Amino acid sequence: MYFLEGNKKSENIFLGVVTRKGKQGQWARYWDNGVKKAEGFYINSKKDGLWIEWQESGEKYAEIFYKNGVATHLTNCIVENCP
Repeated sequence: MYFLEGNKKSENIFLGVVTRKGKQGQWARYWDNGVKKAEGFYINSKKDGLWIEWQESGEKYAEIFYKNGVATHLTNCIVENCP
């Protein structure tokens, strides 16, 4: 996203719901080129359940399971340097 003057405002675009308890439900994050970067669920602003991440090219990067904001295990890591 950019300001009207052309200066960069954000490195990423987010789509989701924020309540008084913070981020809730399904969220998606996108690269500047419009390709999805990550998708998963938040409960009270903490990642929970399966999160899928993609590279800027659109290639799937990894599937990570979270519980209460903590990564519990990683599956289907596609590239060498997985988190």
